Amino acid sequence: MLERVHHAGRRAHDDIPRLLPAFDVALVPAINPYASPLKLFEYMAAGLACVAPDQPNLREVLRHDHDALLAPPGDGARLQSILARLVADAGLRNRLGRAARRTIVDHDLTWDGNARRVLAAVEALRDA
Repeated sequence: MLERVHHAGRRAHDDIPRLLPAFDVALVPAINPYASPLKLFEYMAAGLACVAPDQPNLREVLRHDHDALLAPPGDGARLQSILARLVADAGLRNRLGRAARRTIVDHDLTWDGNARRVLAAVEALRDA
């Protein structure tokens, strides 16, 4: 499988959108336990099959085998088996990518959606 991996190196954030169509799988190998990584939302919005750690902060957004495949944090063997499964199954990659994009749209997980939620929370506090 390693012969199919291309590491493009560090890239400027502005370059990422044009690189995403070359991805077969979007991998978030590790993330802190208190935030959702921006790159995950970019991958999902691009309709990519995502692999991420199975931890509470990411399960707020992702559902295993619905819009992503989740691996126990630090379990390299499980991560490898998930990646091998995705490499071998284009239909699964496509299904997960479409579902990931739908999750972004259905839950309005965009900058504008976040701004609307923040404003609504501020207005609720102001009106209380």
